[in-house]
Amino acid sequence: MGIRNFVRENLVLVMGISLPLLLVVLFFLTSVLPKSLATPPQYEMLFSVLRYDYQTATTPNFDFIVRDGVLMVRTGKSDSANQPRYARKLLAYDGRNESIREIPYGLNEIGKLGEQAEMGLPETRGMRIDTSSRAPDGYSFEGPSYGGGGL
Repeated sequence: MGIRNFVRENLVLVMGISLPLLLVVLFFLTSVLPKSLATPPQYEMLFSVLRYDYQTATTPNFDFIVRDGVLMVRTGKSDSANQPRYARKLLAYDGRNESIREIPYGLNEIGKLGEQAEMGLPETRGMRIDTSSRAPDGYSFEGPSYGGGGL
C-alpha cells in the first residue's frame, strides 16, 4: 500500500511527471508509425534549387525544362546590367532510402549554348521524366500553399 498512498498524497507530482512522458511517447508513435506501416515511394523525384551566392562568378542564365520526357536546359537572354548571382543544383530524392543525391551537370557546355537555345543533359539521358504531380505508385507532390512554408 506504500505506492498507492504515495500516489494519493502526491497526485499533482505524479501527473506533472507522467503527462509529459505520455505526450512524448504519443508524439513519437505518431511520427514513427505512419512511416513504418506505409510502403515507401518507388519512384525518384527530380527537382532543382536556387541558392543566392554573392561570391560565385556569374553563371549562365538557364532553366530546366522537360520536353517529351527528357530533361533539357534552356538558356535565356542575359541582362548585362543585372547578372544573376545564384547557384542552381539539380537533385533527385529517393524515397526508398530517404536520401537526396546531387546530379552534377556541366556549366561549361551550358555557357557555350548562347542566347535562347536548348540542349539535353547527358547526365540524365537514361531517365524518363514525368511532369505530373502524382506518381504511378500513388504518391503526390504538393508545393507550398498560401501561408504555408514548404513542401
